[in-house]
Amino acid sequence: RVRKHSFVLVPSQPLPQRIINTEKDFAKKNMDEFDKILNLESEWEEEGKKDGISHGTQIGLQEGRELGHEKGHELGHELGYYSGCAEAWIRLYHSQQQQREKDSSDSNNNERGGGGGGGEAAG
Repeated sequence: RVRKHSFVLVPSQPLPQRIINTEKDFAKKNMDEFDKILNLESEWEEEGKKDGISHGTQIGLQEGRELGHEKGHELGHELGYYSGCAEAWIRLYHSQQQQREKDSSDSNNNERGGGGGGGEAAG
């Protein structure tokens, strides 16, 4: 049988203050270095996030301009189409109105002129 013994060293007198301070400084220095290593990942994530936001903003502006140009062109094309249709309807309306006025005028002249042959001289 093997017996395991554990020993705890307990100083009979407290350690001098300069030794305690040296140990604290050593531990603090090592913890600072250790913390730096542990924080590298979060620092890199934060740096990557900032870079991503910056890059995304630039790309977003560029894509936004391109999309706006494309949609503006489509909208302009559509408005041009409807404007052309409206212009054609207006011209057709005026043409029909003028034709009605002409027809009305011709029928009034025929009624006044004796109703024969559309107002032409017989011959």
